[in-house]
Amino acid sequence: MGRASQGAETVKELKQMSETESSTDNASNPSEPGASTPEAPFDRKDLAQFEADDATAGKAIGKMLSGFFLYTVLAMGIVAAVTYWWFVKPNEAAPNEAANGKNGEAAVEAESH
Repeated sequence: MGRASQGAETVKELKQMSETESSTDNASNPSEPGASTPEAPFDRKDLAQFEADDATAGKAIGKMLSGFFLYTVLAMGIVAAVTYWWFVKPNEAAPNEAANGKNGEAAVEAESH
């Protein structure tokens, strides 16, 4: 008999729990009467502040990207100029020096023929 009464109490508890869950479900569904509307996590003042902060951050990021781009173009120009002066200019001057006899190796080759 003790087990039967415990079983009956358990069934009553389960029914009460299911009723509580269904009433909780009704509160989350705004289409049903008596349901409360959920509150927004932020008010309008906070949202306006977030938008202002986003605009400020966007401007700062844009300025940084522009600066990095200009730095890259400037560095590329400097490297191109240095490469030209180190590699192209000496090769252009070599045939002129050989013709004038200033290049020792070219003069030795010309005498040997």
